[in-house]
Formats: sequence, C-alpha cells, structure tokens
Amino acid sequence: MPSYGRRRSIKPIDLVLVALLAALLGAFGSSYILMRHVDERFAVLQSEVQGCTAVQVDALFSVRAVVEKLMGSVVKISSTAQAELRLGILGLELYRSRKLGSGVIFDEAGYILTNHHVVENAAEIVVELQDGRTFAATVVGSDQYSDLAVLKIDAKNLTAARLGDSSAIRVGDVAIAIGNPHGYDYSVTQGIISAVRERVTIDGQLVDVIQTDASINPGNSGGALVNSSGEVIGINTYVVQGAQGLGFAIPANDASRVARDLIEHGYVVWPWSGISQIYALRAAEARRLGLSVDHGALVTAIAAGGPAEKAGLRRGDVIVEVNGDAVTTGEEIVYHLRKARVGDRLRLKVVRETREIEIVIELEAGSTGYRV
Repeated sequence: MPSYGRRRSIKPIDLVLVALLAALLGAFGSSYILMRHVDERFAVLQSEVQGCTAVQVDALFSVRAVVEKLMGSVVKISSTAQAELRLGILGLELYRSRKLGSGVIFDEAGYILTNHHVVENAAEIVVELQDGRTFAATVVGSDQYSDLAVLKIDAKNLTAARLGDSSAIRVGDVAIAIGNPHGYDYSVTQGIISAVRERVTIDGQLVDVIQTDASINPGNSGGALVNSSGEVIGINTYVVQGAQGLGFAIPANDASRVARDLIEHGYVVWPWSGISQIYALRAAEARRLGLSVDHGALVTAIAAGGPAEKAGLRRGDVIVEVNGDAVTTGEEIVYHLRKARVGDRLRLKVVRETREIEIVIELEAGSTGYRV
C-alpha cells in the first residue's frame, strides 16, 4: 500500500495570523491606491487654484473691538416727570413717573442725542456714564415729529461717537445695538440691517427708518445702532411689542440734521407750507362737493399770508400729487415737507371742482419742538 506523506493540520492560531496578514496587505494596497488618487486630485486642485485671485473679506471684524470703541459714548438716562396729585387707596397721593432710556454722546462738549419720548415732560434728568459718573442734564431742544432730543451735561473727558453716513448702509450689513434695555445697563446685541424702510407709520406719522433684527427693547430708546466700523448709523427708537427681531432706528443722517437745528435754534426748522388742515377725501364727500375725483387730500384750512395762500391754494382744493407722488392723506404731505428744506418748492397737482391745476408752493421756515 503506497504510503502518503502525513498531512499537516492547521491550528486556530495559524488561521488568525493568515487573516491578519491578508488584512494588512489589503489595507496597504487600498491605502496606496487611495493616496495615489488623492495626490493626483490635489495636483489638479493646485493647478486650478493658481489661476484664482485672492479676495479680501470685509465682513471679518471684531464685535468686541467695536463695542469697546463705542461703549464709553453710550449713556444711561433717567428722567423724572413733575409731581402730580392722584387719587390713591389712602386718598390723594403725590405721584412722579420715571422713564429709563439711553443716549449717545456725539460731541465732546457734552451734547447727547436721545429720543424725545425719553425726556418728554421731564422735570429732572440724570445721565450716567459707563465709568460710573452721573450728571444732571438739561434739554437743549426736543422735537416730537422726529422723536429726537439733544441734552447737555457739564462734563470733561468725554468720548464722542462718530455719526456715520446712514445713506451708505445696505440690507445685510452688520448692526450692533448698544443701550440699557429694561434697566440692564450697557447691553449689546448683534444682528443685521433687515431693511431700509421709507414711509413707515409710527405714532401716526410717516417716517423713514432702519429696520434691524438686533434685539431692541424698552430702555434701548435713544441708544446707538452701530455698523462694523464703529460708526453710529441710527438712534434706536421703536420696537414692535410681541414681535421677535423687529426693531427700528432713526437714520443717523436725519438725526444729525435735527441735532444741528436743536443746538443752533433750540428747535427744528422744518419747512412750512401754510396748509393748516387736511382730511383724506372720501367718495361720499367727493359726490357731495361735486368733485371729479374721489380720492386725495382735501384742504380745509389755510394760514392767512402763508406760502400756500400766496401760491393760490384754496379751501376745498384736493391735492392728488406732491412732486409727482400720489397722495391721499395729510401724513403723506407732511412726509414730503420733512424731506424738504426751507426754500424748496413743492409742486402740487390739485383738483378744483372739476378742473385739474398745478400749484407751486415755495416753502418758508417754520418750527416745531420746544425750548427749556
């Protein structure tokens, strides 16, 4: 019987070693193929990148640096109204209302911008600086139409903020709000410029505003809305209660104009048209008056000797356009007045009974606000 060599048995440890060796060889091979592929792809990317141009990203900035630059210019304002007697639980009680707000030092001489509604009817105003110093403030002038006021403190070593060009802002720009919301002193929130809006109705008036989602709350009124360069581009003024990320600021260019007038005159020199009273025309009134239009701003009173009377405007006239823009309310006409300057002309398209005529009013100097 032929003899066969004895077959060698394979132990479990040998199987493990063989499997491990196979795995190592496989991994090495895969790694080699992968690295070769990556090297080839990287070489392609390098050749593609060589033809690109470096781009400077302006959006990279330090919020902390901006805040540190501006924080000393933002102040806390506490205004107390005159005492008045009110009927309480124990009879007549002396009551004094108090408001908290913010302000912006815009001149090292001690001039501070804030909102009219923060200091309205105030008998006493106290300004607190970031360094802890407090000062009694006087009202240089206050204007209810723009909701702006200028205060003055007698202080040295002040840091004045720079008012930027609000006409240069664009939707999507960085916006930083600094103020004292709900008494939480010197709070900072960051967002963007959500919109630059014209003819927004606030407190019954049409105004231009900057809309931002940077958190603005009661107490922020009068505070600074700042761009990435550390310039004040707006004065925080209004927030929609119950809404999230819906705050508004007065553009810095408008605030600067108002501040100059308040410092120079104690009031704002708004252009005056001499139109004393206007109503939005209704269809029923138009039929009763026999007018050929059923919409527009109905003139019901004109100041004697004023610009409107000099230009030939009459009671009963219906203004349908101002400088080419259709109007239906007195608020829209006031908006055009606030955008104009003394000496400018308003071109009115007017319906008188059934005739359409053009009247040009040369605006004269008027005034609003109050002196203290």
